[in-house]
Amino acid sequence: MAEFSIDLEPRIKDSLQTLIKKVESTKSVRKMNKMLYECKEQILSLKFHPENQHHAFLKEQLIKFGIPSNQFEQAWLTIKKVWASKFNERAFLATKKLGVKIN
Repeated sequence: MAEFSIDLEPRIKDSLQTLIKKVESTKSVRKMNKMLYECKEQILSLKFHPENQHHAFLKEQLIKFGIPSNQFEQAWLTIKKVWASKFNERAFLATKKLGVKIN
């Protein structure tokens, strides 16, 4: 779902990719944490696009799963928070150590 969501907002996608490249090359922990926070904010700013087939499918499946339709916005925010959690210092350094790309 992440790939489909980020592709719907090219400005955010470009900004996120730029931030990831910068954070991968920084040596300062303070600067790295600031950039990782900005990455999280980019993810959390993603909008839900009900006209998109992937987003429509996600909503349909969540409702089938038992999420009340009037609580979908909270579910969408929670999904974004989980996705954004990969941009914390510990997760970033662990994936970098393993050679896993986070973009």
